[in-house]
Amino acid sequence: MASRFETSPAPPKTKWAGGYKAGAIDPSKIADEVMGQVDGPWLTCYMLRRFGWPNFGSDDYKELCSWRLTTPLPGLWLTVTPYLGGGNLHFDVLFDAETGRELERDPGRESFWRRREKAIRSWWKRSGGKLYALGTGDPNDTSSGDELIRHGNSMEEGKVWGLWRRPADMKKVQTLADDSTLFWWLAEFLAERHPEVDVPRKMNERELKHRETAFARRAKAAIAATMRDLLRPVGVRDLGFSPLGRDEGKGQRADRFEGAGRTPEYWYSAKARRAR
Repeated sequence: MASRFETSPAPPKTKWAGGYKAGAIDPSKIADEVMGQVDGPWLTCYMLRRFGWPNFGSDDYKELCSWRLTTPLPGLWLTVTPYLGGGNLHFDVLFDAETGRELERDPGRESFWRRREKAIRSWWKRSGGKLYALGTGDPNDTSSGDELIRHGNSMEEGKVWGLWRRPADMKKVQTLADDSTLFWWLAEFLAERHPEVDVPRKMNERELKHRETAFARRAKAAIAATMRDLLRPVGVRDLGFSPLGRDEGKGQRADRFEGAGRTPEYWYSAKARRAR
């Protein structure tokens, strides 16, 4: 039987690349399911007693204080910022660059994008590239004979990038670049000017059922495991309490912060470090 995960403050030099309060992971929703309603003042007392002084920066006006904690998944951390209003808005997730990229993956949407790109490339090769050309020009220069079909919202020195009527002297069909923004833009153009072209407009049933990766499920489970560990009570004399309140903890009591009772000035002094 696997041992239960025990969280701890993240090391001071932990490198993270991003984070959020809700995205591929919604920590508030996980807290609703795992912890129930958490009271901000009790949570503050608990974090101080178990982990000591806050180890992560916070907004001095909007927030009280923050702790960054480890999870079972390397590269993923849980931030606890006690919220004194209603709702479980105490939690955020942080992640390193690799973990962030994995969390952003959406197999269903990626499949939809591939289908859409394939349809647009097929149209462009079959007929679109014989009618139009992508490039820059001056739409006000009537002598050139160039006809702007759709403005690309990009202008430099009087010239605009966009979709033009293909010049008669253009010999080859252009190759479309691997650019997701370009395909989104062309999909809009086709919907407006060529509705007869069969371009996927939305995800199909299979894609809608495959929005979440196995990695995202692991990440959610890691956050849930960390929150379950926060339900372990800590004590002050014979009083046990958790983020849920007095005598409402679950599991074996957690150790209190090693530096409890000491001031930060002393705890981080050379004398105290030598004593430890």
